[in-house]
Amino acid sequence: MNCGVLAGPEQELLYVNFNQDFSSSLVAIAGAGEPPTFSPRKLQVINTKRQTVVCELNFPTKVLSVHMNRKRLVVVLDEKIHIYDLSTMKIIHTIETATNPTDPPFLAYPSGEHDGSIQVFNTLTLQPVCVIQAHRTPVSKLAFNIDGTLLATASDRGTILRVFNAINGQKLHQLRRGTYPATIHCLSFNMQSNMLCVTSDSDTVHIFKLAASSPSGSHLMSSFLPERVGEALESTRDFAHLKLPTGNVASLCALSSWPAIGMVVSLSLDQVDENKGLLEKVAFAIHNQRRIVVVTGAGISVSAGIPDFRSADGLYARILSGSDSKTAKGKDFFDASFFHNPATRPLFNRFVAELRRLCSSGNPTPTHSFIANLVKEGRVTRWYSQNIDGLEKAMGLQTTCCVDLHSTKKVPVVSLHGTLDRLICSACKATTEFTSSHETSFSEGDSPSCPSCESFSKERQALGRRAIKGGILRPDIVLYNEPHPQGDVIAEYVGFDISKRPTVLVVMGTSLKVVGLKKMIKDLARSVRQEPNGLVLFINKTPAPRSEWKTIFNFELVGECDSWVNILAEMSKAAPKKPIVVPVTPKKDGRIDQIFKVVRKSTTEKAKSADPGNSENLVDNKVKPITRSVSKTITPTVL
Repeated sequence: MNCGVLAGPEQELLYVNFNQDFSSSLVAIAGAGEPPTFSPRKLQVINTKRQTVVCELNFPTKVLSVHMNRKRLVVVLDEKIHIYDLSTMKIIHTIETATNPTDPPFLAYPSGEHDGSIQVFNTLTLQPVCVIQAHRTPVSKLAFNIDGTLLATASDRGTILRVFNAINGQKLHQLRRGTYPATIHCLSFNMQSNMLCVTSDSDTVHIFKLAASSPSGSHLMSSFLPERVGEALESTRDFAHLKLPTGNVASLCALSSWPAIGMVVSLSLDQVDENKGLLEKVAFAIHNQRRIVVVTGAGISVSAGIPDFRSADGLYARILSGSDSKTAKGKDFFDASFFHNPATRPLFNRFVAELRRLCSSGNPTPTHSFIANLVKEGRVTRWYSQNIDGLEKAMGLQTTCCVDLHSTKKVPVVSLHGTLDRLICSACKATTEFTSSHETSFSEGDSPSCPSCESFSKERQALGRRAIKGGILRPDIVLYNEPHPQGDVIAEYVGFDISKRPTVLVVMGTSLKVVGLKKMIKDLARSVRQEPNGLVLFINKTPAPRSEWKTIFNFELVGECDSWVNILAEMSKAAPKKPIVVPVTPKKDGRIDQIFKVVRKSTTEKAKSADPGNSENLVDNKVKPITRSVSKTITPTVL
């Protein structure tokens, strides 16, 4: 059972909500109405058998909904969801949410079998509200807006959609989806109720703008013309639409509540010709921005001969195929317990040596070169790298592995998980360079001793004191299940970069599995998408999980990172012939491939384009792979 009302519509209302899928004597009660009998911010859990109050819960905002099963009590507030243990009534989890809507009291249903009429019914007063003559043919789809004041309707023909005032039945908008009949799958308002999204079995998504009603000339003229001709003049066309890539599948649609966002577009880099228009717009949008944040993972180093982690031929699969261990998993080799356990430490050491040998011949990729050029041009606010391969340093860039994190916020590259170029002592935390002699020791399964600890022990013995047991060396990388030694400082970097209001976030070559990384990307994306022309771009061999990331990215490019960089370089050949484009909110009478406005180049930019030696001239600075050998050790991302 969901919501109910005790007492009549003229009296103070008592809001009761006990959504249960089992038999119980417990009932949760909160106040409702104007004014409520009880406070709407206080929830009482009552045992109806014993006629006793089990507990009272007070909240800072109104209780919107309550749900229970045999073990849990869930309380929904404006911007939070609290979960309680029903046996102890102690809170066990809290979820931060966007503003949660309250359910409108109206119910709408077809009242006629053939005439397209709709009955609106008030579920609180239990009285009919109005009858709406919506269509001439039967109604096939209905949808209320968030507060229940607007009702969108579609007939079984699906060509004309209408929006009515749900209170008095007045027609506010008439929208034309198309000329040919179609079955409407979904109608959805946005949070502000000024846009309507529609999907149908024609595999199209249409977005309509619900402007304030006004007696336009076409509306006035339609009153003097035959009904069908008048409807054609009165109907409003969509301002944006797109074709879905898959057919014969029922689809749902929704509009984001974030500003200037209508949908997330996913493109395949294997279909350049089909997606050329949007790829060009994304490319030029990036090259027109100067406050860019880049986040990269192991995927950008694959073409350097360094495997990624989780793919079928990735590092974990290679570890397992060459490991003597029958119980260890690929991920275990990067677990802190695997290093600390004396029984498995030799396996860890041999793996480290093999990994260093495997990656020693790698070179920076076209993707590394592309990002490094953006950094050197001063257009990248920060480059956050999950990789421990040292290729960023090989590009001549300063990384946080080379400086004191507390000393400056100007370092261009933040190494999130350390580097394999350096070893660290397990006891004194002193660092030393990873040399070939160390690699030999690791390949034999041994752990090199710490020279700093040995030196300190000898000094003690020289003073007549007892010797101390020194630590052992391990790679200076962050392993699974150990605290990040620089986590707080990296969080300061992220906060500092957000304060600079970045306009573009590019996420490349990561599987988005690490919890800390996911939170960092979401925080950065939230900041970027608040900017007028903010763009959040994800490029990876495999798509991001839709359920978690569909509201985070503007564009998702599925393919190899180097492929996109090479496409970008090819498209840059036409840069002088094309205007600069930046993404903006879709305009009336535009299409989804027209949601980029054209801006003129400034005099300075024209001069830069004319200068063939300028570093920002995209035509003469096509990104090319670096072929020189790199002496530094390179490895894939850990964590």
